[in-house]
Amino acid sequence: MPISQREAAKQWGKSRATIQRHIAAGKLSATRDADGNNTLDPAELQRLYGPPKVASTAPLDTPPVPGEPEAIYRHNKELMQAQIDLLKAENVALKANLTDLREAMQRLPYHSPRRSWWPWSKA
Repeated sequence: MPISQREAAKQWGKSRATIQRHIAAGKLSATRDADGNNTLDPAELQRLYGPPKVASTAPLDTPPVPGEPEAIYRHNKELMQAQIDLLKAENVALKANLTDLREAMQRLPYHSPRRSWWPWSKA
């Protein structure tokens, strides 16, 4: 079932401009509905952006809202924990990269500043 650009932007956490740019570049295929608006196939969006983002507004330590199944709360908590673990791993990799770059910079040869050819110039 096709969805609008606005709904796609909301579900995948992208801006409408990004989606429109990807349509114009041919990365996404869109069809026009009777009103002339672009509609997108969710399978196309999932192919390009991955699964839709699950937005949870409740903090992880709060109990679930009455009427909300405990499984959804637990699922959101597991998703958030997985994202935290990924970010921690990325942080470790970036710190290692930074250390490597600093070591490489220290190995670069040091060049003293050039002296002027004119011996009586003011320094």
